[in-house]
Amino acid sequence: MLKHPHSQGFQAAAEKEFRSLIGRNTFKPVEYPSGKQILPLMWVFTYKFDKDGYLSKYKARLCIRGDLQKVTA
Repeated sequence: MLKHPHSQGFQAAAEKEFRSLIGRNTFKPVEYPSGKQILPLMWVFTYKFDKDGYLSKYKARLCIRGDLQKVTA
């Protein structure tokens, strides 16, 4: 993302998303639990266009990789 031509727009969108998550108390830092599975996070960046097809907004979402979760019985 840092080498993308629109990296500044995406960085601003990522900062806005992160501040929003913190403001809503979505998560809290914890110590790494030994012997437990930690799911990785992934940033997803997208563009939004207006009705005329012009770039109107950069969007960033922080997603957890739930597809990697091991199911325990």
